[in-house]
Amino acid sequence: MNSRLLLAALLRVLAAPFLASQDRILYGTDGGFREGASADAAYASNRERWISDWKYFCTDESQTVPELDEPVRGLALPRGVIDKLYHSNARKLFPNSWKD
Repeated sequence: MNSRLLLAALLRVLAAPFLASQDRILYGTDGGFREGASADAAYASNRERWISDWKYFCTDESQTVPELDEPVRGLALPRGVIDKLYHSNARKLFPNSWKD
């Protein structure tokens, strides 16, 4: 089998739970400000994590992850799913937290 076709099939399998549950998933991290760390260091660390997560969800780029031995390829989720993951679902869950 062509490696590109195999990769495309694998991405569809990995993306399936996000597509099936797209109305019930919110993006979030447990990153924050560690005691003794500077605000600049906390910002840089959280930004790096956010960009890595964004690339994983939005592109099919390969990237390394410290927790895994092999690189992982992004899911390239559709724009509508990304919008729900990062914004729309939170807006529905916390409607009084938004100013229009």
